Amino acid sequence: MNWCTKEFLGYDYKDPFAWLQGMFEIERVAALSELRYKVRSLRTHKLRCWHERRQAALFTLCIAKRFPEYRFDFAHPNIENSPYDAIVRWQYTGAVGFTPLQLKELVPEECKTDASLAEILSDLAKYSGDRQLVVAIYLNRRLRFVPKRIRLSNIGGLFFFGSASPDLMHWILIGDLLRSTDVSIYSFPR
Repeated sequence: MNWCTKEFLGYDYKDPFAWLQGMFEIERVAALSELRYKVRSLRTHKLRCWHERRQAALFTLCIAKRFPEYRFDFAHPNIENSPYDAIVRWQYTGAVGFTPLQLKELVPEECKTDASLAEILSDLAKYSGDRQLVVAIYLNRRLRFVPKRIRLSNIGGLFFFGSASPDLMHWILIGDLLRSTDVSIYSFPR
């Protein structure tokens, strides 16, 4: 598929750090409330777009930390039946580029005890071979594994990301697993 840059130009892009700062305040209040787990964790149908925006912001912030010479921001256009969930816009020495982003999640055990990374990776075969589409998998549970390069020819990139500490102060970015097993850990002060 050939992405329409004109379409991407029209989206409302947000600074990931600033957006997450506001979100952290909301999450703190929600965590202390007596709301149901699905509401507190943004897992209802009505709150799904906020859950995806949070993931897009976290991934964009990780990428921005890895490539500090670039400026990154993100948009979550919330378009039904779209092959992407978000757009990452990057800027470097006057050049501007866009990367369509498909978000996946290894959900917490509270949501689905038998969810697996292998299952998520096997589902990636359904994408149509667009070399621009990047898949970012949010690792939302504790696990140990050794990163290995993954051979997929139907997407442009594959990253894992998630919290590296229980207090959510340290985050990990792994990949692009189609090309390397680079692992980076970043601090996100609140």
